[in-house]
Amino acid sequence: MRCASVGLVGFFGFVFFVVGCGSGTSSGDQAMIEQGNALHRGLAPAMVSEETRLRGYMQQISGRLLGAAKEVAKEKSIGRTGESADWMFSREMQFYIAASGIPNAFASGGHQVYVLLGAMQKCSSEDELAAAMAHAYAHTLLGHVRQNVGAIGADAPAGAIVVRFVEHRFNRKQEEEADDLAFTIYARAGWDPVAFVSMLEHLEAEKGRVAAIQSRLERLPPAAQEWSRPPIADARRFEEHRSGAAAIVAQKRPPQAVERLLAAFPNCFLPEDLPVQREAQRELMMPASTETPNTFEKGQRR
Repeated sequence: MRCASVGLVGFFGFVFFVVGCGSGTSSGDQAMIEQGNALHRGLAPAMVSEETRLRGYMQQISGRLLGAAKEVAKEKSIGRTGESADWMFSREMQFYIAASGIPNAFASGGHQVYVLLGAMQKCSSEDELAAAMAHAYAHTLLGHVRQNVGAIGADAPAGAIVVRFVEHRFNRKQEEEADDLAFTIYARAGWDPVAFVSMLEHLEAEKGRVAAIQSRLERLPPAAQEWSRPPIADARRFEEHRSGAAAIVAQKRPPQAVERLLAAFPNCFLPEDLPVQREAQRELMMPASTETPNTFEKGQRR
């Protein structure tokens, strides 16, 4: 049976693309879920948020995001028929803080969303952290990982999967689409919409992306005032979580090979990858292709 693509424009002006057919998880989704699990096994030694308090905190933030995402999809008749997309809004989705100084966040395309410690450290509040989480999560909802990276197998080594992310990185348009959808979900979840703009500024996103969300901020409907909810953690508790995560990493760094995998992921916020990221990409690509070791020297968006 041929699966159908669905793309509908919602009230807030974003386009939500998901692909699937029938009920239950589609075969394509299942392949991405299994590949995401394989990637996570490779990255697992770097998971800072497995510490009990931080893990509970991340689950509380993600629960609000997932609930808002499901509401947005349902109310605006966005998404696919049947139940094939339900996993994207379920507690199967797991959000992690990972031990890397790179200011970045990304999704596996399956059940995992990662915010690197470097990004958490640049976030000045829970609102900004939730905004970064929402951006990475939006790439899964929009099908960007499945579209660009695809599934190369549930038994693929983590390094081979990361190479696919490097070879088929998100382009500028996809990053802007993720910002747009993430902002809608984030605002509906009740965090301060202004903080989404400051998150992009603190993570040094391109000025055009910041301006686009600033424009969206100014065009929020009157109902947005009713969505407002206090953060889960106040400023003091957020700082405790942030400093606690840094202390965990200082005590026990992940293996160098895992650090390289995390560093190699293309940056979702910066206009160009950092030198340390380009070096990690070269090292990761070298065994697979010694003929073009400098393919990602500049790390610019397409």
